[in-house]
Amino acid sequence: MSMRFGLCLSTLLVLLLLVLAAGRVSAAGYDLSESVSIVVDCQHGTVAVSSSEYVFPVNDTTPVHTPSGVNVSSFDPENVEEVTLTFSTLNSTLEIKGARINASNARTIGDPVATMMSTGFQTNFTYDYTSTFGQFVHYKAAGKGNLSQFMQSLMSWCFVSDLNGFSPTFVQIAGEPGAYITVNTRFGSNHNWGFSVKCSYETGMSTGSTGHTVDVLNLVGVDSLAPSNYSAYYSNIYLTTIYVSGVDVTITPSNGGTVTYTSSQPAGLTTVQPPAGVLAARGWYDYDESGKSPSFRFENDSSPVTQLSYTFSGTVVPEFPSSIVVSLFLVMFTLAATVATRFHRKTKNRN
Repeated sequence: MSMRFGLCLSTLLVLLLLVLAAGRVSAAGYDLSESVSIVVDCQHGTVAVSSSEYVFPVNDTTPVHTPSGVNVSSFDPENVEEVTLTFSTLNSTLEIKGARINASNARTIGDPVATMMSTGFQTNFTYDYTSTFGQFVHYKAAGKGNLSQFMQSLMSWCFVSDLNGFSPTFVQIAGEPGAYITVNTRFGSNHNWGFSVKCSYETGMSTGSTGHTVDVLNLVGVDSLAPSNYSAYYSNIYLTTIYVSGVDVTITPSNGGTVTYTSSQPAGLTTVQPPAGVLAARGWYDYDESGKSPSFRFENDSSPVTQLSYTFSGTVVPEFPSSIVVSLFLVMFTLAATVATRFHRKTKNRN
């Protein structure tokens, strides 16, 4: 009798622990998702690079949050559905989207938001225009002379001090020629607002048909990459901590061309999904086996990666730089002028 009672008690304790664990998992979730996106355009020989941090829902205590004085929960979502700010060395812009925005009420809805954003992001936004078909009102401001310095300020306003993770890439990317920062807040499910910060730039790549390497760490300007602890959540399916951090590469082949995986660091490319209930190992994978959309995931391993690259073969067609176009135009103009001069001289001599 005592043995049966002991077994029953043990079973109840195990069930209680499972219930508590499940409750902890469902209540915790993850506070942050972070990603590096690299888009390779083989037709034009360009590489678009961006790094982003995203939280949902956002509030004053989330690891990524709006600056002091910016209260997105005060927006009426029927008037303001989405707010997007962009900053570059050339200019700064603010776009407010709302289903009820039209030519007659755009300033009434938009101006209070613009004032709030101007204060929070220390940028003097002024009215620019309202979209012809409504739903969008635009504001503008001067560019940031030192975008890297502004990025550092923005991180101090919007990132917790121990965010770490992918955040060191932001200042590095902001220092690249043509870089820009995008800040977005959008009304989502359960009457909550999401918030994201992203920094992007575009560069060129080697031409030819073989050996194109996407060196992730070099493109984002860091020696290593590791997920933020805030991106972690405990999975009650895999019974381990998983990090919602990763790198997504998208390769667009040249017209009529193909893309073939050659190698990667860390080595290997998984193309077959694991069985249900089995967590994929940290590394590169491409489940559609096209070679055009590989991703790297940390999964349950948060240790820094010091080599992170993807090499493929495929034809890359260079885009003509503007300097070459101008040079060709000058050559053609000079030739045309020379021919015209000689023709004029011959005509004059005949006369």
